[in-house]
Amino acid sequence: MHEKPSARGTTAQMGWRVFVLATVSVFLVLGLWLRYTYASGSSPYIDEYTTMWVAQRTHLHGYPIFPTGALYTQGLLYTYLDAALFYLLGFSEWIARLPSLVLSGGCILLAYWVGRRIFSDRVGLLACALVALDPQSIGWGGRARSYTLLTFLVLLVVYFLYLGVVRQDRAKYRRLALLAFLGAVFAHNEAILLYPAIVAIALLWRGWRWFLHLDLLAENFVAIGAMGLSFWLYRLMQPAGWSEVGEGRGEVALSVDMFHAWGRLRPFFLGPDQLPFVGLLTFLFLLGAGYLLTRCWRDGPTQLIDPTDGDTGLVFLTALFILVLLEMVFFVSEGRLGARYLFMLGPVFFLIASAVLFRSVGFLVDLLVRHTTAVPLPGRQSLLAQMLLTSAILALATVFSMPASLAAAHRQELQYDVAFKYV
Repeated sequence: MHEKPSARGTTAQMGWRVFVLATVSVFLVLGLWLRYTYASGSSPYIDEYTTMWVAQRTHLHGYPIFPTGALYTQGLLYTYLDAALFYLLGFSEWIARLPSLVLSGGCILLAYWVGRRIFSDRVGLLACALVALDPQSIGWGGRARSYTLLTFLVLLVVYFLYLGVVRQDRAKYRRLALLAFLGAVFAHNEAILLYPAIVAIALLWRGWRWFLHLDLLAENFVAIGAMGLSFWLYRLMQPAGWSEVGEGRGEVALSVDMFHAWGRLRPFFLGPDQLPFVGLLTFLFLLGAGYLLTRCWRDGPTQLIDPTDGDTGLVFLTALFILVLLEMVFFVSEGRLGARYLFMLGPVFFLIASAVLFRSVGFLVDLLVRHTTAVPLPGRQSLLAQMLLTSAILALATVFSMPASLAAAHRQELQYDVAFKYV
């Protein structure tokens, strides 16, 4: 007897779900192992000493105060996470790094989930793999610093903003985005760069009258108040003489020197210390931006921001990334102008590149099929073909990434801890 089509389809779908679950699990375990290797074997990065010290002070006094009386308010949320762990488990360098390690696993899973919800399983799987293997993510995922926490919260903001503003006007998801944004602002005040981009996106999708609703006014008031509080707390930790000692370390400085800005940001897009094929990812990002501009010229912007349009998610992520990038180029001071401060948008960059890659591959495959046969593939074979193609892309990404990923995992920082013990 022949198997019924519905049964064959169910079997194929089940096989695909098993493939997705297995792939996410493999990259989660691989990514955590790489980060654990770094966290357990490397001496602390120079800035980690500040985090560990101030977390100990917070554990003792309830707030992050130095013996001089100065407050340390940078990375406030991470400081309290570390202080809570020191209270429960005692102090060690490993315990100080534990929140970043756990949250880096969360970033891997969340990259898949966001990619799946905005695009497809395949895009989510590739983004998940890229986050797991990214040398910068491995390093920050094993350090007692707030950047991994910030990245996780920013990815939550992106996800809930998509659900609550771009795709639909849903107050529940919008308020979850606000909560994640508040956390991000107190994880690191560079998250404030997201706010103008969020406002611009909301204006684009919902119009200016949307902001006049009472609940929207209240939400924006809370967001602006939190940003103001974050700035005020940051100023509290600046000692007398900051204008001389901290020259170039302020938050805002208008600049039109795009060549200088490119020189500072270039490592994010071209390396070194990134994925070996980061140049290809940058090309895919530019290809996607060019495609969206072409569609905008051909179909008009109204079509692109229609939630039912297949490119709306790509428009949203690309617009968010470009707007924050432009803020960094023109408004961020010298001390905050660098690839490290784009790290919070790394998963967004990977999601865009992954979406464009699969879109391009699908276009080429369709073109090839049209020139060779007019017979469509059955659903089961189509899923099998998707599985094989996705596996091939993931395998290539892993093979080419592993040397850099392993180098990041086994990187040894300057051994200040050894020197301190000797002294």
